Amino acid sequence: MFLISILWIIESANFKLTQLKNNALSLFLIVIYTAYPVSLLWSDDITFGIQRSLDLIWILLIAITVSQYEGDKVRAYLLSFIAGASIHALFFVLGYLELFHILNSTPQDPSVSGNRNTYGPIVAVAGVSMIYVTLTSEWQKTNKIYGLILSSFLLITVLLNASRAGHAVLITLAVTGIAYVAYLKGKKILGGLAIGALLAILLPFMLTIDNIQERFAATMSEIAVYEINPLTSTGIRLSFYKNTLELQIERPLLEKVIGSGAGDYVSEYNAFIEKKAGTLPGLTQHKQDTQGWNRFKDLHSQYLMSMLTFGITGLLLIVGLVILVCRQTMLNKDLIFTGLFCSVFMALMINSLFQSAMETRGLAPAYFLILGLLFINHQGIKNRHG
Repeated sequence: MFLISILWIIESANFKLTQLKNNALSLFLIVIYTAYPVSLLWSDDITFGIQRSLDLIWILLIAITVSQYEGDKVRAYLLSFIAGASIHALFFVLGYLELFHILNSTPQDPSVSGNRNTYGPIVAVAGVSMIYVTLTSEWQKTNKIYGLILSSFLLITVLLNASRAGHAVLITLAVTGIAYVAYLKGKKILGGLAIGALLAILLPFMLTIDNIQERFAATMSEIAVYEINPLTSTGIRLSFYKNTLELQIERPLLEKVIGSGAGDYVSEYNAFIEKKAGTLPGLTQHKQDTQGWNRFKDLHSQYLMSMLTFGITGLLLIVGLVILVCRQTMLNKDLIFTGLFCSVFMALMINSLFQSAMETRGLAPAYFLILGLLFINHQGIKNRHG
């Protein structure tokens, strides 16, 4: 994104702004980013707000990048993304087998980034993308077999990874992909049966994997002790939802609408938690985890982050994205890759329930760079749903 953006800035073409204006997703991303510095007008902590705005400057790089897409290179773009995810998956497997560890990966979290909740969704999207690319290509039979082997490798690494986010994204991609094709072909009953069969096979199989069993047991245990100890992976997420919704209800009307801004959302939330300390014992005993970052800077939900920062306006921006994608889907509904893009968008919406998926540097670029393929000129593409 950085290199493409630099080349875009230095090129002498005089239609740069037209490129951005003609791409609906680029315009939306520019609006999303602009909201952060604009919100400094009603924030008290200008320094933190500026830092936050600079941290998210890559949103503009995505806007520039997707405006440069060419309609006849969809497979090339997807394959480049798949290649990067495959390298990541290879290192994951080496770490999982304890043959080689890179950067800050551990046997418990052997991804290159050391963050399974970033790795899992990205590789799940890559695995399903590879299935689309393989089955719709004009490759020879041998190459198609290799493609399906690679997609299987990617999907297996998602299952081996202890990421609840990755598993949720994988299931979402599979279910929505089948549903889209069934709807388009007018075979809704068959599609429903296929989804039922998939879940009947996939869910029991997932529960036989040690990592998934351990995460499921840990989740149930953390829910059970939530009132006593909310400072668990699941407990902290439950408290984020509970407290943010209560905070939104207690806000003055203007703050309900426009939020506290990029500069003040952390201090406002922390002040609210301090006030509630007696209702959840232990919640404020230590606000920093072992890595030293403040957990209350990220509420692990895009919907909560948008509402806390921009109020109801933040949620309306997400609704705007939904409308934008639905409209573009209807325009391109007969294209064979639209099913993939719809699945990726639904995965983004599900992922946003328990991660800040539109603000996280590891996740948002992957999602939006692929969604950008839905908004390009697809005239002349031969592969359509038959």
